[in-house]
Amino acid sequence: MVLFSFRILLPAQETSQLDSLKRVLETSPEDTNKVRLYFQLYELLAFNEPQQAEAYIWEALPLAKSLNDQRGIILCYDKLGGSAMMNSDFKKAIHYYRKTDSLLQFIDWPREQAIIYGNYAAIFKDLSMYDSSLVWLDKFKVIAESIKNSGFIAYALNLKGDIYHLRGQHELSTRNYLEALRIYEDLDQPDRLADTYRLLGATQTAAGNYSDAEFNLEKAIKIYLEVDDQYYLSQAYRDLGYAFSLQEQYDKSKENYLAALEISQKLEDLFGLAQVYGNLGELAYFEEQYEVALQQQRQALKIYLEIGDGFSEGLSRIAIAKSLIKQEDYTNARSELESAEVIVQQIGSPVTLKYVYKGYYDLYQALGRTEEALRAFELYNTIKDSLNSVEKTRQFEELQIIYKVEKKDQEIQILSKDVALGKLRRQLLTFGILGVSLIAALIIYLQYYRRRQEKKIQEERHRRQALELEKNQIEKSQLERELASQVLQLCRKNELLSSLQQEISLLSKQSTPSDKPNLRRLERTISSDIQSDDDWKQFLATFEKVHPDFLAQLRNQTQKLSPAEQRLSCLFKMNLSSKEIATLLNISDEGVKKARYRLRKKLDLSSDVNLQEYLINFPDKVLSN
Repeated sequence: MVLFSFRILLPAQETSQLDSLKRVLETSPEDTNKVRLYFQLYELLAFNEPQQAEAYIWEALPLAKSLNDQRGIILCYDKLGGSAMMNSDFKKAIHYYRKTDSLLQFIDWPREQAIIYGNYAAIFKDLSMYDSSLVWLDKFKVIAESIKNSGFIAYALNLKGDIYHLRGQHELSTRNYLEALRIYEDLDQPDRLADTYRLLGATQTAAGNYSDAEFNLEKAIKIYLEVDDQYYLSQAYRDLGYAFSLQEQYDKSKENYLAALEISQKLEDLFGLAQVYGNLGELAYFEEQYEVALQQQRQALKIYLEIGDGFSEGLSRIAIAKSLIKQEDYTNARSELESAEVIVQQIGSPVTLKYVYKGYYDLYQALGRTEEALRAFELYNTIKDSLNSVEKTRQFEELQIIYKVEKKDQEIQILSKDVALGKLRRQLLTFGILGVSLIAALIIYLQYYRRRQEKKIQEERHRRQALELEKNQIEKSQLERELASQVLQLCRKNELLSSLQQEISLLSKQSTPSDKPNLRRLERTISSDIQSDDDWKQFLATFEKVHPDFLAQLRNQTQKLSPAEQRLSCLFKMNLSSKEIATLLNISDEGVKKARYRLRKKLDLSSDVNLQEYLINFPDKVLSN
């Protein structure tokens, strides 16, 4: 069965158990105990020697059939399905699970039935068929709750968290992981607890909650080290390295990637090695070490080709093309992008296809082929707008689900109150029949009931306050996403317009005298559009919703700031890089440095204070000081 992932044993421990089981198998009679021995051998070998593990199941199946061992037959088909799942042969896995499901209709075995449903849910999740996965997951959870299996319930919560994470619904994902954490803490299952901390950290990274992500990933790493779970320890190091890379803390990122690389090499984990090489290549690219980036990315591609992972191959080729463009090797860059486009079209991944067209845009920009660059940029924008529409729909669905959960909680509370009131009426009637002798007891009860109701009212008030706070947090997150989207669009627009402006300037120098006035007029129009206040007014409107006190407190701090310096302060508050700010303000990197220096002087900051950190924490940190 695959419901719970296999863990790697230490070589000495694994060898000892294998040798012992093989000796017992040689002398074991042809009975159900021998079938179970085959299963134990499968469990030990399934991860490291999957072909040998499956061979044991094919020996167990005819024996189970000859003994009419229905449970043994069911487990054989279950494990054959599990073997197919680990090889990503989902069609074959579903075939064997259907056989298992058919046999389970004639035997009362709810635990195994739950496992089959759980594996169906995992398959459809891996196939990106999330709605189907959630249907099977609900069936799995119903049985898990009926047999009171807390471990299964926690598994369902984790898998649901995975689905919401993949759909970009990080609030729902976090809720499910936190609930699973509480269960695993009660069950005292450190390995599962570590898995959930790792998954929670990954979804918090995707949501941009980096401090929480680091905290939970470091917790996972600590537990994996304690239980000596090397495989998932490597994954946790990769996840933590990625979180640091997004914050441009490249030294910490590289330190974690190298730790993951060492473990993957020791385990001979090809997929893990390919991922780390890709991570290191991305890191080298960020640090502008393009030759190193190419070496790492090509190592990753070589492994993905070896293991037949088309999706990852496409991503690797896009990364290689980006590095080749930086090295001005445009012919090979185009070849890589064309190969990636074919692969991505076959797989049907619009997110990855978006990056392919972004690569074409960068390539044609570098070649000075403006018309083709514009065409690629239009395709990129079309896919991006489509994905943004899907993202908004998912966000709306997320809010709907949260609303339904909260509404259900309210209905349960109202029902509980109605039951309590009905009980009180019956008690009052009984006290009336019993007579005056029970009045004293009734008074005592009413006093107790009133205190309890007051307590409930207070709890309800606290709950509503918590809901209001959570609602505000969700609204703020939406505004932050909207603000980030506006900045990205403004940045892309300015990049494109600046490029066009440069092209027109070049054409103006080469044009005839009669064409020059028109070209200069067009150049001035583009320059005016780049410096248009309309986009900035919209940006500031959204910014002040996200950070309502920032500009007001900044003006209180100093009255000397110009509108341009206030705008610059907002961009620093958003933790944008100097390069992004230069693009948005249509100035050079040197211009950003000078503006930063003038702003520091006006804010009267000492040399040991980091300007960007100061503005990111402003005004909360300043007021607390």
